[in-house]
Amino acid sequence: MKETLFSFVLTAWVILMLTACGGGSGANSSVITPGSGDEQGTADSPDSAPDCSCEVDDEHAVVAGGLCAAILRDASGLPIGVQLTWDRQADAAGGYNVYRDTSSMSDGQSDSSKKVNASAIANPGSGASVTWNDIYFGSGLPPAEGSPTWGTTYYYRTTNINDTSDESDVSNELNITIGIDFSISALNPDTESILDAVEIQGNGFGSSEKTGDKVQFRDSATSWIDAAITSWSDTSINVTVPTGAITGHVRVVLENSQNVESASDFTVIAPSIGSVDCGGDNQGQVGDTVTISGTDFESDRSTANGKVFFGGVECASGEYVSWSDTEIQATIPATAPSDGDVTVKTGNNESSAAGFDVLPKITDLSSSNAEIGESITINGTTFGSSQGNSSVTFGGATASVSSWSDTAITAAVPSGISGQASVKVTVKANVDGSPGEETLEGNSVSFNVKPTITSFDDDRKMVSQTLIISGDGFGSIRGTSTVTFDNGTYDDSIVGDSDYLSWSQTSIIVNIPDDAKSGNVFVTVEGVSSDNTPITIILPPPNLLDGEQF
Repeated sequence: MKETLFSFVLTAWVILMLTACGGGSGANSSVITPGSGDEQGTADSPDSAPDCSCEVDDEHAVVAGGLCAAILRDASGLPIGVQLTWDRQADAAGGYNVYRDTSSMSDGQSDSSKKVNASAIANPGSGASVTWNDIYFGSGLPPAEGSPTWGTTYYYRTTNINDTSDESDVSNELNITIGIDFSISALNPDTESILDAVEIQGNGFGSSEKTGDKVQFRDSATSWIDAAITSWSDTSINVTVPTGAITGHVRVVLENSQNVESASDFTVIAPSIGSVDCGGDNQGQVGDTVTISGTDFESDRSTANGKVFFGGVECASGEYVSWSDTEIQATIPATAPSDGDVTVKTGNNESSAAGFDVLPKITDLSSSNAEIGESITINGTTFGSSQGNSSVTFGGATASVSSWSDTAITAAVPSGISGQASVKVTVKANVDGSPGEETLEGNSVSFNVKPTITSFDDDRKMVSQTLIISGDGFGSIRGTSTVTFDNGTYDDSIVGDSDYLSWSQTSIIVNIPDDAKSGNVFVTVEGVSSDNTPITIILPPPNLLDGEQF
């Protein structure tokens, strides 16, 4: 009998509550559109049903019959939970339960897996309504606290509990979408270079910067880089474009969680080269200082992570002479290729290439003088990895090459040259990408051809006789060259001017001087002497002595 009476009373109470507060078992729903200025939900309850009074954010509340929901926000306006308000029931001595899900829940008996309060919500001793803050949005059941997920719609129902702990069926349903007017409306300006100031305009950023708040720019197609923040307000954030930024969307991240991207790209201006000059030309050798003029190089190379490349080879730190936003001076790196087109990079943004050729450079020779046919090594840079159509010349004569690398060439001194014969490396290379090769001539290095005596017509001679000297590297004309008879003492005998009978590159004919003695013969051309070649000077036979009788 008592159970029947209780059921009757409970049924009558539910009917009364539904009548008084616009309830019903139907699923009433309403969705907040964040920041629209009209976030008052509309319920499907009769027009005559009174609305419950929400304790917070009345302007943005959602009302469904006797159940009311409002978004709880922190000081900066970010959502942290939902405040529920419902009509107080005097008979709910055991209190109340709240049920929540991300999809609509069924009428009738409650589903315990959806309950969000850890223990029954106490019924206040007085007042018209009950207020309870739902802040248990973490994973699992309470007390796993955590902020609600933005953009998610949450569905709520409540139940009453009597003095014997019996729970009513669930109330009418209300839903509310968690959101905030969180958007980027403009980037001002929307085109700039790295390290420049940009304002992100929008809404819902929060009144001040919080831990985990970020502004990020794209630094690749799949990753982001943080920008330095200079000021923060709910509608405006001022930042410095980070060094690694590339053209792409900008996004605002709030407290390492929610984020919003700009609708359009922010364009990062890459550095631009206007000219490359090296002594009035766009050619130079390793170690030469090159002036690069242009724009958006940034004023500080270190901060901008500025780099200069010659043919893809980056300058070392010690090869930067000066750096400003419009001009860079740098020395050509040691390993720069012949195709030394110059590019400038700041952060992740690189300029277009400006044409520049790196000429071959001889730094030294293994010997500054050598005989014809003798091999010497030419050391230097930018010779190319293989010879191809490149060449080495001594005094304009092409040498035979036995080995070739980018930094060393071994070649034999060619025939037909004498005296000072400068060495030059000429590289044939395709340096502009078009068919064919260009001629790149390097510096000349002084070299002396050492004259070579190969033989005499006879190595036993008398004074005043004619001596034929065969060899190479003598030169086509005598000029200031000399032939010397040296007996190892200080009384060398030098052939007089009138005693030179003929002179060519490979042969010299002289009259042996009267004071010549046995020893060595030297040929000296432009200050460089041949190796010593021995000769024996004999007296004439006795029967050849004029006017003497024995």
